[in-house]
Amino acid sequence: MNFYVLHNPSSYDTSKYAVTDYEPVGKSNFGDATRCPECGEPISMLPWLPPYRVMLEPWTNRYGDIGFGPYEELLLTERFVERFRQAGLRGLEVLSKAEIVSVKRRGGTRLEGDLPSYFVAIPTLSSTKIDLEASGAEFETPVTCGTCRGGLLLRHARVIVNEATWQGEDIFYARGMPGLIITSQRFVSWHLQSQINSGVLVRSEKYSKNFYSSK
Repeated sequence: MNFYVLHNPSSYDTSKYAVTDYEPVGKSNFGDATRCPECGEPISMLPWLPPYRVMLEPWTNRYGDIGFGPYEELLLTERFVERFRQAGLRGLEVLSKAEIVSVKRRGGTRLEGDLPSYFVAIPTLSSTKIDLEASGAEFETPVTCGTCRGGLLLRHARVIVNEATWQGEDIFYARGMPGLIITSQRFVSWHLQSQINSGVLVRSEKYSKNFYSSK
């Protein structure tokens, strides 16, 4: 199985993608973070709770099917959600419809089409693990918990999923690299066939990141 990393296309050629961000409006409510059953450390961000009131920020003249924001939750168009379900894909929890309070268009170009309906959704927190050694992952201190594989991640040369631990989800967060959205090959094929217009998908073994260049 090939795995991919899904991330915001804002750092790429934005003319090729319907780049769309979101910002919560007003005070956000949060629940409790999920904790590792072995060491008790948090293994997720605080979950965003209703009401879901947002400002939408398209970068081009198109509304994106995926909206990226400051939390682990995504904004997904109704079209995305319906086609994902019809395809029988796994790993996405659709929470509730979002209230779009305002739209802030970068650059002032008129947007094409009507504002679509957006839903707040989150990829599942899987028990699938990242092979940290094969990924060339460097942490500030050695990882001691074999369950959550948590710690301050400094950098990684690639993202290698331990396929033996994969639970069959098509979109998910894995243990060892929190906040990184990983997808299956099935998701990528569906993404292309459905002409989803936002979200960059990079082969996981080609995805590197240096969070702390000074360390």
